[in-house]
Amino acid sequence: MKTGVQKIVEKYGKDKTRLMDILIDVQSELGCIPREITVQIADDLGMSEVDVDQTISFYHFFTQKPTGRYQIYLNNSAVAHMMGMAEVADTFCKELGIKFNEVTPDGLAGLFETSCIGMNDQEPAAIINNQIFTRLTPFRVKEIVRDIKEGKSVEDMVVADYGDGENRSDLIKSVVSNNIRKIGPILERNYKSGQAIEKIIKMTPEEVIDEVKGPT
Repeated sequence: MKTGVQKIVEKYGKDKTRLMDILIDVQSELGCIPREITVQIADDLGMSEVDVDQTISFYHFFTQKPTGRYQIYLNNSAVAHMMGMAEVADTFCKELGIKFNEVTPDGLAGLFETSCIGMNDQEPAAIINNQIFTRLTPFRVKEIVRDIKEGKSVEDMVVADYGDGENRSDLIKSVVSNNIRKIGPILERNYKSGQAIEKIIKMTPEEVIDEVKGPT
């Protein structure tokens, strides 16, 4: 475990300004960031343990305790409650045999609440291993838990059509509907990744500012 963490730290050149990237990779690799790993990261980066600890504790999805192979975060926003979140939450508890903030005895799944994830138009919604699941129902929850118990990948649990909208991309496999119906100057269909960077590196700071300001 320590060797794996060391490789992650070295991947980012032992750069303390990349702490967030390091923590994200460690969390993804281990499922949590145990205390002894926090100490190792601090030592490897030449930082105080307090600096690493405060970063972990500040961000909701970092944890120092195991959260299960499948981490289920159910959105608990006001709109989610209005759209039936309580029944969905109750079904998750019954099907998994645990309460919120608990992990199944076999370490398979953990159940948690999280604040608004920006899906108020598609509630109830949850994040499961970084995959968004929208418009949940008790029946859909039973399907998801069945798939979890069968060990399916989260990607294979997706049964809905991928999100639509004018700026959808086949490269983004998500069931989130983006609700964008009109393309304009901000959302350009022919946008090429990296195009803006290629342009501004040839410009002076003053030219970049004028470009952002636009015509006067």
